[in-house]
Amino acid sequence: PPPGGMLAAAAPAWRRLARPQSLLLYGRAYSAASARAGIWEHRVNESHAPLVKITATIGPASEQMEPLQAVVNAGMRIMRINFSHATFDEFDLRVNNLRQCKGIHSHGQAAGFNLRAVLLDTQGPEIRTGKVAGGGDIDLVQGSEVVVTTDEAFREACDASRIYVTYDKLTSTVAAGSTILLDDGAVELKVAEVLSPTEVRCSVMNSGAVGSKKGVNLPGCALDLPAMSDKDREDIRYGVKNDIDFIAASFVRKPSDVVEIRAYVDGLMAEFHPPGYPAPLIVSKIESTEALDNFDGILDVSDGIMVARGDLGVEIP
Repeated sequence: PPPGGMLAAAAPAWRRLARPQSLLLYGRAYSAASARAGIWEHRVNESHAPLVKITATIGPASEQMEPLQAVVNAGMRIMRINFSHATFDEFDLRVNNLRQCKGIHSHGQAAGFNLRAVLLDTQGPEIRTGKVAGGGDIDLVQGSEVVVTTDEAFREACDASRIYVTYDKLTSTVAAGSTILLDDGAVELKVAEVLSPTEVRCSVMNSGAVGSKKGVNLPGCALDLPAMSDKDREDIRYGVKNDIDFIAASFVRKPSDVVEIRAYVDGLMAEFHPPGYPAPLIVSKIESTEALDNFDGILDVSDGIMVARGDLGVEIP
């Protein structure tokens, strides 16, 4: 299986996985060909390498040397860094500490062998609510009505009568009967009518509180969002410069998203690395019904697939 195990590689990925710098070895690179030959760390049974490769998210609670060493000892093979929250300084700390961790070695291998990789998980092009006027939460009551708007005048002035969202194509995407989910599905709105180029009137289907800058889902709607946000581009650029192994591309919706990300990465590789240096593999995250509809095409152009069960679960009844 490919490094990570949980990352289900598409057919073309098996060729791309043979990248000489794909996995960390005490801060150096080690051939993935040896990895595929069965040289894996953390032995429970001395006669067999583990079949499951663990990807672990490393954050503030585990980024220092002592807890990170414990995570490595427990079997982590891919360190996931979530750039929805992580800063460049935190990235540097976690990668440098990972490279200093000592590993548990496969039987019969030379001392010093330590196989790990780094996965950069992008924030992705998200839709979010604006800020609540005066702070706190908005209490929405079942059976009431609320206007959802893209008017910038309400970006920092949301209240129970009007909620701003960051998707400027909202009114051309939804129609009467469409569902708008707020705060990871905590509150469901049903579109009653499109009022204007910037506003839709909605009925509140269940009571709940919504705070500032919460996630918005439009299940069943084809979204016109970029493959990468400006933040994603900056984060990927920093990661490629610092030799990451995998990119988890958030909110991929169609094959062209992956193609665009790969073209951007290829340009960065030419800028930061010599010809022939292996590029990070792209793992597409399936998080929406639109991505499910386009799954076969996404699989064809991806190196791996990750099922983002939280966001995907919000959109699937």
